[in-house]
Amino acid sequence: ENYREVPRRRYSSHPAYRLEGNYLPLGTGQVLHGYVNTNELKKVCHGYGVSITKYLAAVLVWSIWQEYLDGKPWTEPVVLNLPINLRAFFASETMANFFAVTMIGHLFRNPDISFETLLGKISRQMDRKIDKKRLEESISYNVSREKKWYLRVTPLVIKSAVLRVIFWLKDRAYTMTLSNIGPVQVEEPYRDEIERFHVIIGVSRRQPMKCTACAYGRELVITFASVFSDNHLQHRFMEKLHEDGISLKVEGNDPSAARKRDMYPRIRRGLG
Repeated sequence: ENYREVPRRRYSSHPAYRLEGNYLPLGTGQVLHGYVNTNELKKVCHGYGVSITKYLAAVLVWSIWQEYLDGKPWTEPVVLNLPINLRAFFASETMANFFAVTMIGHLFRNPDISFETLLGKISRQMDRKIDKKRLEESISYNVSREKKWYLRVTPLVIKSAVLRVIFWLKDRAYTMTLSNIGPVQVEEPYRDEIERFHVIIGVSRRQPMKCTACAYGRELVITFASVFSDNHLQHRFMEKLHEDGISLKVEGNDPSAARKRDMYPRIRRGLG
């Protein structure tokens, strides 16, 4: 319904930095939740002059650079895959998924870059990429492929094989996914019955770690899903929030229990 014949924006397939680490046994994983005071988070974001999503994206890129690259220059960029809710830009009442993705990141050439400078670059990227015109280009690129007659008559087995190759090429273009679904709205009779919401998205071979965020009431929950046996990046991320004056609590399953294949991994709690 929202397809328009406009200049098409292709997706990048240039390789981004890839997270590596010691993997947990097959079938196990770890989840770490950070419970953040929304008012304090908004105050910090207001001080920087950015939105919550821009701030979280910059903190995540910064944390990856500090934790995995030791704050040094690198040849591959740190890139986040950021899902965008298209309902905010186009009139649609569909119950199906209606979103696009954009790539936000930075190629670290200068080891002396400050967090404030990085945040400004991330913010300007998002302002430039997340607007209706750019999203229309993305829709045009995707839908135009479905309209080509020679692709419509191609056998499914061939299309499936080609799509797997295309997905692999696109998937290597970002380091990990950050998805902020924003505040969750609940009807009045049920608001006091619900304490919080969690959002967890599955990891993949190319993305062994993913991050989500959702807010409810006065709390924002940041969740990391990972198949690594360590949680260095997660704690670096939480420490940055704490350094900026945001109080938070951390909760998650114990990776050591997952390594031992316990049926119910132990829960550990702590302050960030």
